[in-house]
Amino acid sequence: MNRSAFFALVLGTTLAFPSEKDRYHPDPKWCVDKTAYEVLGLENTASKKQINKAFRDLSLTMHPDKFTDPIEKQEKEATFGEITYAKELLSDKKKRKAYDQYLQIMKDMDSPKENIVIVLLGLLAVVFAITHVCRVEHYNGVREDLAKNKDIKKWLEARSGSTLSRKEKIRARASKRYGKDAADQPCPYSDEELKEALAATFPGDEWAGRPTYASTAAAMLNLPVRIASALKTMAFGEPLAAQAGEEAEDDKTK
Repeated sequence: MNRSAFFALVLGTTLAFPSEKDRYHPDPKWCVDKTAYEVLGLENTASKKQINKAFRDLSLTMHPDKFTDPIEKQEKEATFGEITYAKELLSDKKKRKAYDQYLQIMKDMDSPKENIVIVLLGLLAVVFAITHVCRVEHYNGVREDLAKNKDIKKWLEARSGSTLSRKEKIRARASKRYGKDAADQPCPYSDEELKEALAATFPGDEWAGRPTYASTAAAMLNLPVRIASALKTMAFGEPLAAQAGEEAEDDKTK
C-alpha cells in the first residue's frame, strides 16, 4: 500500500470513528417528552432574564406548597422538580450550550433523510477514493510485470531494432543479483507500446491501461452485477449462456 492509499484509509477511519473528545455524552435527564424550553414555556432563543421571569411566574402557580390535597401536592412536586431543573439547566451557559447541541442532534434524527444522504455520499466518496488508489496500484504492478516479460521485451526490442549490448546485459544481471532489479527503475515503455506487444505476443489477452475516474466509477457500478452473477453461478451452477454453448457443441458433435 503506497502513501496515497494509506492516507485515504486513515481519512475514512477518522470520519467513521471520531475520537473520544468528539463523541457526545448527553445527560439522561434530557431524554424526556418535553424540552427544558417547553417546560418553561419559552423559545430556544430566550434570554436569561426571560428564563428567570418564566420560573418566577410558574412558581406562583405550580409550587407544591400552594396545594393542600396530598395527591395533587405530590403531582405538583414532580412537575415543579422539572421546572426547577429546566431553570438551572438553561441558566448555566456551558450546560445550555451542550443541551442545545443535544436538541439539534435529536432534531436531525427526527428528519433523517438529509443525514442519510450526506452520510452515504461521504462513505461513497471514501470508498471511491480507496478503490481508485487500489486500481492505480494494481495498474502499476501489471505494467511492471508486462515490461519484465521476456516475450514482450523481445517483441518490443525487435520492433524498435534495439537490443541490450553485452556490457548492458552484464550490468543488468549484476543489479538483479544485488537486489537492484527493474522495479526500482521507471518502466521504459508507454502503455500503448505494452498493449500492442501484449496483443502480438499473447493474442486474446487484453489490458485496459491506466484507470481513470470514469473507469473506476463504472467498475463500482458493475460490482453488484458481478457479485449477483457469481452468487447465481454458485447457487445454480454454470451460467445459462455457458450451458447453451455446451448444448450447441453437443448438437454439433451428434
